[in-house]
Amino acid sequence: MYVQTVIRTCYGRIEQQKGKEEVWQHLWQWNREVSMILLTNATSANEVAKEVSQLATYVEGKIPAVMDFAIGVILSLVVFAIGSKLIKWVRKLVKKSLQRSTLDVGVQQFLDSLIKFALYALLLFSILQKYGLDTATVAAALASCGVAVGLALQGSLSNFAGGVLILVLRPFIVGDYIVANGGFEGSVKEIQMFYTKLQTPDNRIIIIPNGTLANNSITNVTEQDKRRVDLSVGIAYDADLKKAKEVVEAVLASDEGVLQSED
Repeated sequence: MYVQTVIRTCYGRIEQQKGKEEVWQHLWQWNREVSMILLTNATSANEVAKEVSQLATYVEGKIPAVMDFAIGVILSLVVFAIGSKLIKWVRKLVKKSLQRSTLDVGVQQFLDSLIKFALYALLLFSILQKYGLDTATVAAALASCGVAVGLALQGSLSNFAGGVLILVLRPFIVGDYIVANGGFEGSVKEIQMFYTKLQTPDNRIIIIPNGTLANNSITNVTEQDKRRVDLSVGIAYDADLKKAKEVVEAVLASDEGVLQSED
């Protein structure tokens, strides 16, 4: 209707100015232009419809893959949650077994942290294997890149080796009061796979890498049951030194906590 109205309007205007022959020529030209416009609009509409159809087909084809991936992620989270519960249960059983044994507390803590690390690594590898990860390929890649991995993890590997040396050589055990290199001192609370925790007299926790403890000097204050204590006693300048010495010796002799001989 809009095209016909435009044509009629143009026809009226042209007829007033020119002859009928010119009018028909103009009408034919207008008709041709209008036809071209309509044909172009129809072609554009067909192209848009075709693109929309292709997009809809692409989306419909990807929906199953997206759904499978989402279900896989949900199942992986469920498996990880169940696996974490099982790992905690296994660690409890191992702890009870170790507590009934004669192993040192530090060894028990070290084995517990080692079992925890190994079980979680196994759980993650099992989950990733569902997504096409080949564990054999990963092992081969780690073996081929052993030098690079060793350089990247040399600090962690040094701490791990230090923890093994501490447990084997036993320069200190859980409960000992030690003074480490750098002035760090406190009671040993835990000997883990990579770190050792110290508790200071003012109730602070110091975490020291096992590699540092294994490669530096350590003072074990509580290794021996008997220790010498040096006390400084001040007296006046005009006091009798001999009398003062006799008084101090008498006080020490009467104290049950003072050893009277080295035996």
